[in-house]
Amino acid sequence: MGIMLHPDTYIRGGLMQDVDVTLTNLRWTEWDYQGTVNPPVLACRITMEPLDGFDEHEEFLSAGSLDNFQPNPDDDGKTLISPNGKEHLTQSSNWYHFIRSITDSGGDLTPLKDDISILEGSKFHVVRKPAPKRDGAFTVQKKEGREAQILVVDKVISLPWDKKGAGAKRTATAAATAAKPTGAAAKTNSVAAAATTATATAAAAEEAQAEAPAGDDDMNNIAIGVVTGLLEKGTTPINQLKVFSFRELNKDKSLDTKTKNAISGTINATWLAGNGFVVDGADVSMPQ
Repeated sequence: MGIMLHPDTYIRGGLMQDVDVTLTNLRWTEWDYQGTVNPPVLACRITMEPLDGFDEHEEFLSAGSLDNFQPNPDDDGKTLISPNGKEHLTQSSNWYHFIRSITDSGGDLTPLKDDISILEGSKFHVVRKPAPKRDGAFTVQKKEGREAQILVVDKVISLPWDKKGAGAKRTATAAATAAKPTGAAAKTNSVAAAATTATATAAAAEEAQAEAPAGDDDMNNIAIGVVTGLLEKGTTPINQLKVFSFRELNKDKSLDTKTKNAISGTINATWLAGNGFVVDGADVSMPQ
């Protein structure tokens, strides 16, 4: 059988342009611009599915040098780790212009912290616009006389957390009003509610205490234990030690993210030397 020619059998071309899409998967990854850049750079790989039913599409948005930030292997690239201690991505990347275009289009990104997978399920209208002029290794050059373009959002259709807003609140309020008792029943229920509230408050306090971040001494002891375990394998560059320590801390489900970041952030040459480890330039080892 030959190639089908009916228009319903055609697929979309390689570039997304002027279309409504759902973001189905977002992960940090390495990207070499299809073999044209060496070494590769950090990029966000976005899988998106057009709302009109066409096949899904993958878009790679550069985000900077892998020397500064790398995909976190412990969570499949949902978050980033820094081998050299940097804390902030720069604005000179395609990823920045994409994420900034969401807020410029009215999207509320307050829930977005360090995990990009939270954006999965977002629905946008996306277009391509000329890439901003910038210096550096990640500027995409013009090809065959065509101006380089980048993918951006020009309309926010919905974000995953939009469904938890006013509509749900109104529904809950209406249900509570309809079920509200009166007279003696209301008085009896208020006593029971007070007892329930007291119990819930005590339980919440216990839960909060259990999940509270570790104190400074505890964090220091945890850091020493993690570093000791890693250095038992031999001398390690300090920058790599910070990355390895964060990976080890991620395995401890009893620690919250803030505490893990705080512990990992304390590990530097000064801290290592002050806790008895042998610092030799950029390397560190266990004391003899």
